[in-house]
Amino acid sequence: MKKYICYQIFLTIAYIALIFLFCYMCLQSGGDSSNTSKVIAEGIADAQETITGKEVVVDDDYIMITRKILGHFGYFMVLGIVSALLYLSLYTLKPFYRISIHYVSGIFFALVSEFMLEASADGRAPSFKDVLIDALGFISLSTFIVIIWATRRQNNNQM
Repeated sequence: MKKYICYQIFLTIAYIALIFLFCYMCLQSGGDSSNTSKVIAEGIADAQETITGKEVVVDDDYIMITRKILGHFGYFMVLGIVSALLYLSLYTLKPFYRISIHYVSGIFFALVSEFMLEASADGRAPSFKDVLIDALGFISLSTFIVIIWATRRQNNNQM
């Protein structure tokens, strides 16, 4: 039981830390956010060049794709995994509520991060496309986790 409570505490801390981190990132000005994206894209391009031995051109399209894949889809995918594990661990709630709260909170945060946080930052504008990318990232692996959890739960109930 102690290990399980430690697991829940760890997930709660990780979940809150991810939310605060992303709030901080969303509140960066457009210029700071663009510079961060450029630095990350250049690092990925360097790694890609090292692995493939081929030159990678880091242009605006490459930076934008990196920003969308890592900054939006990737971040929300990690948040979705932590969220799914956290909410599924809350045995005091019925399964339907655990799953519902998980998905609603993720999509709600995607909307808030885009239309409240980024909209208030200098040089940034909200985008429905980014909310869609965020939501897809959140849903992608967390749905896989929910399916595995539901399958195991059903198999345990049949025994």
